[in-house]
Amino acid sequence: MTSTRIAGSSSADYWTPDRMRAAIPGDVLAKKALQRQETNAVHAEEAAGKGAETKIKASEPAVQPMANASENRYLTSARCSSP
Repeated sequence: MTSTRIAGSSSADYWTPDRMRAAIPGDVLAKKALQRQETNAVHAEEAAGKGAETKIKASEPAVQPMANASENRYLTSARCSSP
């Protein structure tokens, strides 16, 4: 969410009596956020316990070939030039 300040407007223009009545109090929003956080933490722990064990096998590093001819041309001209 972003907010944009428009010249000549103030927060008093935004918070009309109707919006104030319809607004959800901050403590209600915070309570819902904490409930979501607790629920998601439980699901994350369950998912971590159910997964299969993963093994990572190390390998020797490999040199990546150049992607295009322009790289080859640059390297060739750099090698040919003498100091």
